[in-house]
Amino acid sequence: MTFIIAIPTLDFMTSDFMQGLLHLEYPMVSHGKMAFIRNREIPLARLSAINRAIKENHEYLLFIDDDIILPPDTFLKLFHSINKKIKGKLPQIMNGVYYRKTDCSHPLVFKKIGAGALINMPKDKVIPVEACGLGCTLIRVKMLKKLIKTNKNIFDMFEKSVLEKTTEDISFYKALIKNDIQNYVDTSVQVGHQAKKDYCRIYYKGGSYIPAPYQAPKDLGNSYSGQTKNVPNKQKKSR
Repeated sequence: MTFIIAIPTLDFMTSDFMQGLLHLEYPMVSHGKMAFIRNREIPLARLSAINRAIKENHEYLLFIDDDIILPPDTFLKLFHSINKKIKGKLPQIMNGVYYRKTDCSHPLVFKKIGAGALINMPKDKVIPVEACGLGCTLIRVKMLKKLIKTNKNIFDMFEKSVLEKTTEDISFYKALIKNDIQNYVDTSVQVGHQAKKDYCRIYYKGGSYIPAPYQAPKDLGNSYSGQTKNVPNKQKKSR
């Protein structure tokens, strides 16, 4: 099995992000590489990663955004889920769950495009949804190869609705719907979402916290417990 991990970045990666990335666990009998897509607009960075994955004949493409804080088993869980048949078919795409970087931290998971976030997700289940964030997503490259042929502008950011103006992800998921490709999310894959301008606060299910200064989290498990205490947003910056 071959894979490529694509990381769109503007070269501002925190120690929390790197710690999670370096401690990722991989499927056995696999061969892969990491590609940092640097200093490009996110849609162009994602498209570049897709073209590279196709050109190098990888089987899987894993998108990881540079503000995602990864538990070590993230890749393993996504890989296991994408290779488990649902209604007799293997999924073509599998997403993890991360949350908006706000005090009301809703998951970036949408049962229907244009509807509100899916708040009451079932625990530790693989469920069909129309859209997610693309910041923690495993995709079969064969599917992307077919998708590119019919949807050259899948990451067009210039949509009409307010939501679609803020993200290129929706255009991608609309292309999946148009081509009758079901999108899935594995709710057991819960990752952190880091706000780099807010004292590097990390948002996750149930709240947020500010990492200890100059120290990456020791335990990157799904609960994010035992690392630091939740700190109010108004706290002064640590020295």
